[in-house]
Amino acid sequence: MSSRFWTLPPGVHAVLIDSEDQLDSFSDLLDAALACGMDAEWPPEETTGEQRGGGPPHATLVQLALWLPPGSPALPPELCPATSSSSSGGGSGGSSCSSSSCTSSASCLVLLLDMLALPQAAAKRALQQLFRNKSCLKLGFGLVHDLRAIGAALGGEGGSCIAVVEPACDVGSVHRFLRHRHVLGVNKAVDLGLSGLVDAQLGRPLDKALQCSAWGERPLSGAQLQYAAADAACLLALLGSLVAVVGQPEEWPMTEAAVEASGPQPAAGAAAVAARSEDQQAAANGAEESAAEGADGEAEGAPEVQAADGSGGSNSSRSSGNASEQTGAAGPAAPQQQQQQQTGSEAAAAAHQASASAVPTADLLGGCSVQQLRAAASAWGVRLEISGARAVKRGGRRGQRQRREARRGSGRLDPEAPCGFPLHVPFWDAQQQPTGQPRFLCDVMAEGLARQLRLCGFDTESLQATMEKAPRHAIYRTMVERAEAEQRVVLTRDRTFVAANYSDQAYLVQRDTKREQLEEVIDAFKLSVQEEDVLTRCARCNGDFIPEPLPPGLLPEGHDVPPGILATVDEYWVCSRCSGVYWQGSQYGRAKKEMNDLIAKLKALA
Repeated sequence: MSSRFWTLPPGVHAVLIDSEDQLDSFSDLLDAALACGMDAEWPPEETTGEQRGGGPPHATLVQLALWLPPGSPALPPELCPATSSSSSGGGSGGSSCSSSSCTSSASCLVLLLDMLALPQAAAKRALQQLFRNKSCLKLGFGLVHDLRAIGAALGGEGGSCIAVVEPACDVGSVHRFLRHRHVLGVNKAVDLGLSGLVDAQLGRPLDKALQCSAWGERPLSGAQLQYAAADAACLLALLGSLVAVVGQPEEWPMTEAAVEASGPQPAAGAAAVAARSEDQQAAANGAEESAAEGADGEAEGAPEVQAADGSGGSNSSRSSGNASEQTGAAGPAAPQQQQQQQTGSEAAAAAHQASASAVPTADLLGGCSVQQLRAAASAWGVRLEISGARAVKRGGRRGQRQRREARRGSGRLDPEAPCGFPLHVPFWDAQQQPTGQPRFLCDVMAEGLARQLRLCGFDTESLQATMEKAPRHAIYRTMVERAEAEQRVVLTRDRTFVAANYSDQAYLVQRDTKREQLEEVIDAFKLSVQEEDVLTRCARCNGDFIPEPLPPGLLPEGHDVPPGILATVDEYWVCSRCSGVYWQGSQYGRAKKEMNDLIAKLKALA
């Protein structure tokens, strides 16, 4: 793989597990892990079959990237960094590796479970052991989809295996959550997917050339194994980068109960970052001093300290040492003065920039402490329950389901509705104040609501009518992609879509009639209906009208205006998108009156 891509760092070993005895030998490590990046691969033809409504794919390879804290059970001798070569992953000096040398510091290991070779009962036992381990944070990107593929691969026992995963965390959701709250160091992902997120946070994208390779054939190539291991390992690195920029994850809880318990969050995270600036700066100074000492020792011919990746020394330490020497050249007083003047926000941004460009180390979490990891699990982890077509997230420090109520009129939403309010509203800032024009996307079950919102002048798109007969997962994918690309809130009555948390920009509409739904949405999102905006959009397609009205002779071909209307009405408004024709008739008068009555009602309630 090219060096311009993010790859598995030296010292992080990937082990292919294809027998029950081999899998059992890693049981203690599965128990000891405090974080696990999870991914799955399946034949590309099954993805096509799923798109045609053929059910979830069957995982043929499951990747588990384990983060093992200090004091964990010893790694197998051939994987110990003190005896193995970083290039080959094996070694002959296994007898010289003591248990203390393997457990004195955190380490990472990627297990590649060959689901075609392992007995289903053994694979289920190991995976269920991991899924039920409440001390281990399970990380994923689109985790529900991977879990369903794992369940399908396990056959009849798969449903019970993936029924409960706790705690679980989708790094994509955490990234969006922190990004929307303007946390410094959480960068915008230019490209969609996991590769784009890795590029934004870690400085290099993933090489996805082998994504659609023959995962159902055996043996797998070395390049495939490296690709699969990197897909899971990068999840640990992403979590480490997010923890590094927030410092204290407990200050940024994602669940409603935790938000209420901790109080409102700062708009741009500046206060939280500033409160940690002294500790972060002290840690950075200590790292620079250690790196400078290592550089001095190397220059004097002192013996090199064995690094975790098995090489003579850490590239990142040598880089830090050089940077420290260059800073020292300006005089000892200059760095201290800069440290005093530098704000906490600048320090956090600089630290993140340095970590993104540094050579990755064997500890994929980047020095994240056990306390920080447990805080991240508490703030960002949820209890994931999967049953049939439903996937429900239950979270919060009190173990309650995420609930979002309308910002005005508490109790108007069904308290048992899953995730009633979106985690992110694109046209709001962190204080829930409008930052732009409201934009919505309605599914086919909320088409009547879409027309009502357009009559009020709100930018509201709908799914194409051709999507009505498409597979459900294709509809969901379209809704998520359009909402994120166009910065819209999804309005839906589909409880399955909302409960599965496919999008953090989805709102569950609960009222039955379109007028009640309109009032519900206006109240929930604090919308202001202005009289000058009423009837300014095409109710059919959401298009804008041509600025000037047209006479009958200039109407587009194929219009359906009755001849009697053409003879009596002189001005027509034409939609610039669908060429729909409107005029001021009896329906216009009734619609105008209804909208004015709604405006008066809203003003009376304000």
